[in-house]
Amino acid sequence: MLDLDQSAPVHRNDALHIVFQSGKLVMDMKSRQPCILTDDDLTQNNWKVAREQYIGHWAGQACFAVEIDDIIAVDTMRYQVSNLYHLLGRVEDSVFALAGRAAQLLDWQRDHR
Repeated sequence: MLDLDQSAPVHRNDALHIVFQSGKLVMDMKSRQPCILTDDDLTQNNWKVAREQYIGHWAGQACFAVEIDDIIAVDTMRYQVSNLYHLLGRVEDSVFALAGRAAQLLDWQRDHR
């Protein structure tokens, strides 16, 4: 379901995000796809993006791996900041693979500056 043939969009309207903080995945526990967040999630929570990497298109929408600042407080009543493996068995394999790819891309970007 991940389309790697499309290039990164010029406009970020309706982009999807796999969000990390301090190397841990930020998951929306009220969502059916807890690791896939929207532009609205970033905006409404005032999360400042420290780094981002284009992943590809997921379900026809541009998808980015995003690292937010460590000092930002994440609402623990809605979001869980946890290890990637907490998703295992809770989501489809393709969604878990997407989150894993996002983590790998951010790690690569951090390690190869």
